[in-house]
Order: sequence, then structure tokens, then C-alpha cells
Amino acid sequence: MVSAKEEDSLTARIIELISNKPQTLVSLIGQTHSTSGKVSWICQNLRGKGIIDLDRDGFFYLSEVSPDASGQNGVPQVSADNAQHLS
Repeated sequence: MVSAKEEDSLTARIIELISNKPQTLVSLIGQTHSTSGKVSWICQNLRGKGIIDLDRDGFFYLSEVSPDASGQNGVPQVSADNAQHLS
């Protein structure tokens, strides 16, 4: 089990890494020097809260931005509900 302090620290580090550029689970494990179980668990929690998302290529990215073809953060996403208001 992960202590609350360790969870908070690891969560902040994962968000920081993903905010710089999209990351795979393997890259997050390597950069945080944590176990796959802990990193996977944190990523699942962040996905469940809508903070991060996972693209079809296996890259995590912040939910408010969509990765473009170069792997860099792209333009903000427009949800289906918001798109209706724009048209």
C-alpha cells in the first residue's frame, strides 16, 4: 500500500512529467523510480478523476490537451457538449 505522503508526492511528479510532454507507463516508471504497481495505480486514479487520459498509442496526457502527431501537447479539446454550443 502507498502512504498518503508518498501518494501525493508521486501524483505530483507524474502530473509534472505528463504536463511537460505525453508519457508512456514505462517512461513514468523509469522517471519516478517507483514500482509499476504504484505508478499504474496513480495513473488509474488520475484517469478516473479526469485529470489525465490515455491515447491509442499508450501515451498519457493531461485531459485538457490532446497530443498532436509530434507527441507534444496540442490544442485544447472541445467536448461534445461544448461543440454543440459553438455551432
